[in-house]
Amino acid sequence: MDSAILHALNHILDEKLLEEVVARVLAEIRAGQTQFPDRRLAAERTLSLIEARLRHLLEAVATGKATDAVYSELQKEEAAKKACLIQLDHLAQLTSLAAQDGTRIERALAVRVADVRGALGRHVTHTRQLLRKLIPGRILCTPVDDARGRGYTLSAVGSYAGLLNGKLMVNDGGGEGGI
Repeated sequence: MDSAILHALNHILDEKLLEEVVARVLAEIRAGQTQFPDRRLAAERTLSLIEARLRHLLEAVATGKATDAVYSELQKEEAAKKACLIQLDHLAQLTSLAAQDGTRIERALAVRVADVRGALGRHVTHTRQLLRKLIPGRILCTPVDDARGRGYTLSAVGSYAGLLNGKLMVNDGGGEGGI
């Protein structure tokens, strides 16, 4: 199983595949960047409304008029504020990424991929940490027995963001055989 996962990781860390992913993602981001100002303005307005509701709820708590419903609403508004801040941060990252040169991103990613490839399989603990960065969710292993023989088909949703310390460049599927 470990060798199958390492083989699949080497496949998705292919430089040509990464170049294609970077080009495709940048094209999608740049195509939608005209909407960024409107989306940012809408998120800022939403955040302002959330903060106003939070102030009112906190006033109720401070004056001793808090009920279980007030505390429940307070938690909901805090969660909504957190989600809104994440959305604003994501929009800022998209705006920044749209302005960057694709070649520069590809070079930075290639350096990190070379480091990862060199480390894969050498130390089990380190390899598992890398897997957690690249594949934050589960790896689905489905047994197969076909003309090619017995084995497993691996599938997962991974992200190159672990290599870039960002939140973008998601790879759903990764190519033939999963990952």
